[in-house]
Amino acid sequence: MKHIYVNVSSYFTKKNDVQLWKSICSSFEIKCDEECLITFVCCDLKKEGFHILDGNIFEDKLSDIIKETVSFNSFEPGSVYFDIISSEKTFPPRNYIYRNLKRAGMQIVSFLHNSIFNMIQDLANYSEDEVISAIDSLSAAISYGSYIILENNTDIEIFHSICAEMNANVPECSVFYENTLLKTLCATSKEKGSVSYTDLYQMVVLTARNDDIMKSLPYIEEFMPFIKELVVCCPPQNVQSFKIKYNGRLSLKFITDDELLNGESLPKDHQARNFFLRCKLMDQDVLNDVFIMTDDDYRPMKPITKEFFIKDGRYQGYYFYDIRDWQGTYNNYTSFDKGAFKTRDFLIQHDYPVLQYSSHQPQIIDRHIFKEMLSVHKGIEYKPYDEWSTYFNYGFYFYPDKFKPCESVSMCWPGDMASWDVHHVPREYFFENYYEELYKEGQMFEGFSEKYCENTERENLEKSRIYRKKSLRQLRENEAFLDYQREYADKKGIYPSIVIDFDEKSGKINLTVPEYINLSVDAWVRVPVAIQKAVYDSYDSAENIDVFISYHFVNSIGVPVLNSPEIQIKTGDMRFKLPVRSPASQLKNAVMMVRVILREKTEDNSFSEKHPVFTVEKSMKLMLTKIDEVDYV
Repeated sequence: MKHIYVNVSSYFTKKNDVQLWKSICSSFEIKCDEECLITFVCCDLKKEGFHILDGNIFEDKLSDIIKETVSFNSFEPGSVYFDIISSEKTFPPRNYIYRNLKRAGMQIVSFLHNSIFNMIQDLANYSEDEVISAIDSLSAAISYGSYIILENNTDIEIFHSICAEMNANVPECSVFYENTLLKTLCATSKEKGSVSYTDLYQMVVLTARNDDIMKSLPYIEEFMPFIKELVVCCPPQNVQSFKIKYNGRLSLKFITDDELLNGESLPKDHQARNFFLRCKLMDQDVLNDVFIMTDDDYRPMKPITKEFFIKDGRYQGYYFYDIRDWQGTYNNYTSFDKGAFKTRDFLIQHDYPVLQYSSHQPQIIDRHIFKEMLSVHKGIEYKPYDEWSTYFNYGFYFYPDKFKPCESVSMCWPGDMASWDVHHVPREYFFENYYEELYKEGQMFEGFSEKYCENTERENLEKSRIYRKKSLRQLRENEAFLDYQREYADKKGIYPSIVIDFDEKSGKINLTVPEYINLSVDAWVRVPVAIQKAVYDSYDSAENIDVFISYHFVNSIGVPVLNSPEIQIKTGDMRFKLPVRSPASQLKNAVMMVRVILREKTEDNSFSEKHPVFTVEKSMKLMLTKIDEVDYV
């Protein structure tokens, strides 16, 4: 079944071109060789999405035929979006709509009404807004369209000349014929998976430590029986000892770092090094066309088949986050964080999807598509990008018939629940991102075996239960905090956040906090903080002043509880999220104190603890809610 979504917004905007719309609707009734489902949609002007329509668009009012409202990314990947572009002003702009649909894997077919060409040839008779809207629509069709349909051959000639003036590639196009429209739309669809590769048996690992991969191999051998060959990329001195120590069933091949680098220097930054090595790896002929790429500490937890990686003709790519939401460790960013930010900017710059695929589990790689990405974006191998997120987002953007985004199923990512807010919790885990410290005394996996043994599968079930319970608890804590934010905004008419601004009358920094804050007991949340630019401009020696923020709780008798360390706010930052750890006990009549301190740098570029330039502190009522224990489901 192929799905075709027809945008009828332009019909309801002016109720003109009725005959054209009737011709189009008649074409959908012509018998087609392929089974397809036509759905009429209309832009939802209040939200980022579409109304799904159910009724006769020529006889009913729009409000009478709205069935439901969905977001831009609700349609089937590879399905077709058909849109008529005429000279009327549109909102939201088509560039915005098309960009979001393309990121979601849709194939966009635009019908260019000849009125838009009449406008371009006679601009003086149209308003500026109409011209801007028409140019936006035309550029959207050229930039994001998979196919263009025009009314006549003259329009095709004009369209080609416009593309030449814009120095843009000409999308495939043809003249509208009522008896072939449906066939054209079906042919454009990429809804059916097109990957036919089945010879999946090779795994590739980059490792600097033989011991780490040696500990993971028994899990791979037991739970991934389709893996027959292991390609090990490692320092030259590791090869011989690996061959001596390993006595498993996998056939071994080696690529040394020297062979990968081929005389080039290895980047010093950890993320840049990872990306560089994996990019260089794609030139090695020992690699199959399609293989599984992994790290040395990714361990399968249960039997896994090829279908985990290739299913229904699509590569399954596993993501764990929307990279636009990635916070990292504020103002103490790791190499991973910095790489994520740069990858985010790269993806947004090129209008690619923005899912974060560094899920710390093995992933499937199509070597030719990876190399194609490197060819299209020459020189990116020298950037500190995320190798997983660049590849899978590029692949899904250009080949929605070959890739399917799936939620990650990796346990212990994060290893520490305080590291970030989890976006989803899978029903079951298939891989463990191994952290040695989690097995130490007092940690969540104390007492479990760190090596493969006869009880491994049973222990993995118990570890999954423990970790999933913690993940679900954090998810509920985050939902409770979002509920508080929505409730506060409804009640007070303002979003609850900490605001640092500058009062021009007093010439002092001002701190504003919500009247109250509702936190779960013994939980991590991230509280929004906004800083006005005037704060950084308020001192003559602003380059020598830095802003710090901290918090603590005070119980009913005035005793401080759980003091936080001071966090330095990066100069110029206008907003960030402050990690807050709530008290472990349910305090009554308590308050949360927030303190902002301005300090001047000393000669050695450190800060004077004894003589802050300015300090301001505010309190808010603390409400603590106990989250019920989460059962393993």
